[in-house]
Amino acid sequence: MYVDCQSRPWPCSRFVDEGITLCAICQENCLKGGDYKFRQCYSCGFY
Repeated sequence: MYVDCQSRPWPCSRFVDEGITLCAICQENCLKGGDYKFRQCYSCGFY
């Protein structure tokens, strides 16, 4: 899902924190099994 997310346009590949993209944050939330911190994760390819 991360690779698919990175290939999508803004806001998916935008930098949220210094050096950390929205995709990376969504991936981390997905791996931990928690709720997504940003609702854009769903439109960026995360379920």
